[in-house]
Amino acid sequence: MSENIQELQSIIETQTEQINQLLAREQELLSLEQEQISNLEVKTQKIIGLGYTEDRIKYWTDHQETIKALQKELVDVTFGYSARGAIAPDVKASIIGEFNDWKPEPMTRISNNIFIYKTKVLGGYLHKFRTVLSSQPDQLIDYTQSLSPAQFAGEMSSNLKESFDSKLFCLNVLDRELLLSMLYMSPITKEKLQSEFQINKAQFDELETGVSELDHNLVNQLQTLDEPTIRNLLQQSLGLNKILSTQLQFLKQCGESAGALQEKLLVNQTAELISSTTQKMDQISDVIKQIVAGRFIRNKDNNNNNYFMIQGYNEANNKIHIIRTFDPNGILITDKYSQSCQQLDEATFTSQYQMLTPEEQKVFVNDMLSNSSHVLNLKYQRAEVDGQKKYELVEIHPSGINLNDYQVMHNSQGLPSYVLHSSAGEIKCRITESGKEFSYDKNQYITIYTSEHSPTSLNIFHIHLIDESEDQQILQACYIRDDQSISDFQTFEQDQNGQVPRYKVIIQAQKVQAILYNGQNGVENLNFCEDRFDQNSQNQINSYDIHALSQQQVICKIAKIPLGLIAIQDQPNQLINEDPLFRLSSFCRERFHFDQWPGYIDINVKSLNENKSLLLNDIKLAVPVCALKLVGFDAQENLKKLMQKNQQ
Repeated sequence: MSENIQELQSIIETQTEQINQLLAREQELLSLEQEQISNLEVKTQKIIGLGYTEDRIKYWTDHQETIKALQKELVDVTFGYSARGAIAPDVKASIIGEFNDWKPEPMTRISNNIFIYKTKVLGGYLHKFRTVLSSQPDQLIDYTQSLSPAQFAGEMSSNLKESFDSKLFCLNVLDRELLLSMLYMSPITKEKLQSEFQINKAQFDELETGVSELDHNLVNQLQTLDEPTIRNLLQQSLGLNKILSTQLQFLKQCGESAGALQEKLLVNQTAELISSTTQKMDQISDVIKQIVAGRFIRNKDNNNNNYFMIQGYNEANNKIHIIRTFDPNGILITDKYSQSCQQLDEATFTSQYQMLTPEEQKVFVNDMLSNSSHVLNLKYQRAEVDGQKKYELVEIHPSGINLNDYQVMHNSQGLPSYVLHSSAGEIKCRITESGKEFSYDKNQYITIYTSEHSPTSLNIFHIHLIDESEDQQILQACYIRDDQSISDFQTFEQDQNGQVPRYKVIIQAQKVQAILYNGQNGVENLNFCEDRFDQNSQNQINSYDIHALSQQQVICKIAKIPLGLIAIQDQPNQLINEDPLFRLSSFCRERFHFDQWPGYIDINVKSLNENKSLLLNDIKLAVPVCALKLVGFDAQENLKKLMQKNQQ
């Protein structure tokens, strides 16, 4: 008997509190009535504009009027929770929700897995609720019932209970705006969200005083600015984006609060601020990316091996991505998987690192790519130990290198293939077999990079080919006539320099037809693929590539293809080694024997975000051709449209 009285008292207290909430809300409803009528007219016009039928419009407007009327009344509802399996008899269930300010109320068990709770709530609403079992601390939802996703940070998903005759409505045809207008919000939740909105907006406004505008005159003259001005502009840009990024987080929280409050004016105002702040960040991010692209930096601790290549800038966290250039022993790192990549925040970058000047960078890059002390040279010879075929290292250069810092990786024959540093990943190495004349790796697939030099000549400017010979091998290109065939060129004779080539590239009709190898078993036909590049063609650098300049695909146009080995029909080969015109931003990380053709292509970077927008100024860089992929037709057309739009 006493339990029934306590339950009745609890119900009376709940209903009394809900009646008080209703009275407090009455004045607010009256003041908002005119606004609702106005909103209804706007919504109706929107539906008309979408081409709905008169019956659909009437259905929508009638429901608006019905909901508005119901939201002034208390109606009987029964909340429920059903578990998938039986719940122990001693376990009790409580309900929490917007209708009771998320204060637990005991539910009544009606079976071994079902609990219910009967009460009165304001009608015309969808009421959020969850269930709590005494056997566990987690708040539960019943997936057999309607669900409401979280609307703002910190909120969980909830079950939904309608406080109207569900037969009157068909929720799957109501638009999201109408559905949100039916979600009940208690005064306490509303006050909390209003407070959170004001706090976040105040923090945004406080930071607004520290936001200054970049000097657009400087931005437009990036290519001609002196180094101190560029460094100051970079520091200012990083500082501004740090503030704007923090502001954006406050605005997003404001947007969540305003959306949950269904305050349209605040939602629209916040959306405009988010849009303008994002636009500012994008503009500043482009400036940062243009400054850091292709730049090398050093740590100010003056360690000779503490140099890094800037890979790009991540606007999402306002950090500079850098890749270590050398391992602790001064060997060039060629790791393809960003093992040596770091991210520097604005404070760390500006206080601990220094960009090399263009003059310093030119000297550094030349040393990085041409100094033999940055390459680990291993010479080995085969040996037989205890009846097993093995190998032993007979020469290591540079001398004094501790091989305990490295792991020598082997091929299928158990011979050395490439080398990993314990912390930096794969490093640049040259592995040769002592006394071995024929050292072509037959497990590889050759990639040869070409461009048209003239209608009857082809330019070979980069080759991925591994050969472990001690001596530099000779490659000859033969441009054959239409009346000739590959079989006519099986004989390897001295070239114009009196040397017998080891490799012969056969070209016909502007296409590589074969690569022949003068091996110990006679002439062999090698597996290969040809990658053709054209002047002014549009290409991309993928965001996941080690050569990436951005977290999104980079779109560029080829400005200049270097000349290398020119094969001309009925004429001797021409050998030309051209240096890139633009600043080098990366280098080929493949093992290749013919390093006289590094394949640096000059490019004009047009977009750093997959053609979503164009850079104000092209970024002029030199990249290894193997970093580029030809863009598809749609991307080419999109770039044309963007360029035409910018010219208008």
